Amino acid sequence: MGQDARGFDGGKLINSRRRHLVVDMRDRALAVMVTKASPHDSIPARDQLFRLRLTNPEITVVWADSA
Repeated sequence: MGQDARGFDGGKLINSRRRHLVVDMRDRALAVMVTKASPHDSIPARDQLFRLRLTNPEITVVWADSA
């Protein structure tokens, strides 16, 4: 992962990466995804939820923040 794997984060005004985590009720990680900071959180969230559904079909409810 070099400079091309980073994106500009407008909120922090830096080039960085974002880490997207899906955890269960006991804070155990179910899915982890690292993306560029440039896209809005909703774009990688859709991809991650789709992958989560494929790997864990028994999950029926997901809570997320406002993005």
